[in-house]
Amino acid sequence: VVEDVNGCQANTTATLTNTPAPVITLVTSTDPTCGLLNGDITITASGGTGVLIYSINNGATFQASNVFTGLDDNTYNIVVEDASGCQATSTVTLTDAGAPTITITNSTDPFCGAVNGDIVITASGGTGALTYSIDNGVTFQAGNNFSGLGAGTYDVVVEDALVCQVAVQVIIVDHRGPQI
Repeated sequence: VVEDVNGCQANTTATLTNTPAPVITLVTSTDPTCGLLNGDITITASGGTGVLIYSINNGATFQASNVFTGLDDNTYNIVVEDASGCQATSTVTLTDAGAPTITITNSTDPFCGAVNGDIVITASGGTGALTYSIDNGVTFQAGNNFSGLGAGTYDVVVEDALVCQVAVQVIIVDHRGPQI
């Protein structure tokens, strides 16, 4: 109703509709591996008004794409915002088991030119079963003990089920017997 100073009125009817805020229907993620920035998050959302924009840093920055890549292990606060500023929120945590670590590498040097040296690798961490190599990852075995080795430099590699690797070099020196 609109009324002027003389009391004359005009009226009409207006209908207001409330558009619901956006709704996050699905968040899928891939955890990073090997300590790398290779995790990702994909957000599926619907509703709201106009085009939706997406954030994984609690709304500090937004992007048009619902896919975020190159992520590390962290907790991400998701915000989906519509053209009216209405928001939906969620949280996802990416976890990286990390690469394996070589904690101890024991070696026994050969004597008198024989091929009787050995390397025993102790490793931990990573994901799943670990495999071991002394030829820079050309061949792997399930066991961590390598015997029958001569003097030389061995490039030890430990690999987990996600193909995350850690490497160390082991030098075996021949201890010659007495010289005449």
